[in-house]
Amino acid sequence: MLYLSDEIIKQQIIAQLNEYVMTQQQVSEYINVKTTNLSKLSKDRKLEPFHKLPNGKQHLNLYYKSDVDKYKK
Repeated sequence: MLYLSDEIIKQQIIAQLNEYVMTQQQVSEYINVKTTNLSKLSKDRKLEPFHKLPNGKQHLNLYYKSDVDKYKK
């Protein structure tokens, strides 16, 4: 059972994640590449995800916004 304070904490965590973290879809749109090319960048270690979440057969990669900004420049 979630209480009101739990919901507030959850919203704060999500806000912090949105400030510092990007999904692979957000990264591909931000640097203007296809998602398939993004996986090649990860493989070549030009842009590495800091965390991989299992999502069925695929993985959802999470990237630090600061790393994506550095790569874009």
